[in-house]
Amino acid sequence: MTTEPAAGFSLLNWDSELFGYPVARLSPEGLRPERLSGTLEQLMGLGVRLAYAQVPWQDQATRALLDGIGAQMVDRKVTFGKAVVGGSISPAGAKAWQGVEVSAELEALALASGHLSRFRIDSRVPPHVFPTLYKTWIRRSVLGEIADGVLVVRDGGMLAGVVTLALHGSVSEIGLLAVAEDSRGKGIGRNLMAAAEAWSDEQKAERLEVVTQGENAGACALYRSAGCLVVREQAIYHVWMEPLG
Repeated sequence: MTTEPAAGFSLLNWDSELFGYPVARLSPEGLRPERLSGTLEQLMGLGVRLAYAQVPWQDQATRALLDGIGAQMVDRKVTFGKAVVGGSISPAGAKAWQGVEVSAELEALALASGHLSRFRIDSRVPPHVFPTLYKTWIRRSVLGEIADGVLVVRDGGMLAGVVTLALHGSVSEIGLLAVAEDSRGKGIGRNLMAAAEAWSDEQKAERLEVVTQGENAGACALYRSAGCLVVREQAIYHVWMEPLG
């Protein structure tokens, strides 16, 4: 849940509770050169310590503005997409996760999917935030709160990979995708992508999309090998209001 932006930003209630202090998101309006200083002053007046900013990668002017105030670029967010191929067949080893309990193996895969997460690489983010975020993500996915499908692949009886999917109209979006370290190099990632496309086809989705970090070379290569193309790229910044004591 968020607070509607009144002055170029939104207060993020869930993030604020997770971090233990007010967190906000800057809107494009709040990032305008003539408004940014005033927006930041308002945020500081509200006790906000961290604000997120999302900028199109090609918007060099806004990125330079954020660099100039000492904001930290923490992610090159890349969205891949492709048209869903009708008649897609899911690999035999891919199955829907059964039940609503999250096993230790499944939780470990969720954490592995976020190894380049901005919440992990930004040293100023409280250390509990990253694991709490990804454990919550997989739990709510299994419960069907933020995902419509959770597919897994096993390797010799061990849980080797997971992919979560959510339907948004005609688009099927991959949330988490990870392969266990001991199972890498065995085609598990390709099987997960094939299973995701087959599931999307069954749900009558027309497109499959997935977001990853530009620094995640392995994930980018996997999505390209599955026929996905880059849809958009964005620079994600963390704007820290003041040094944290």
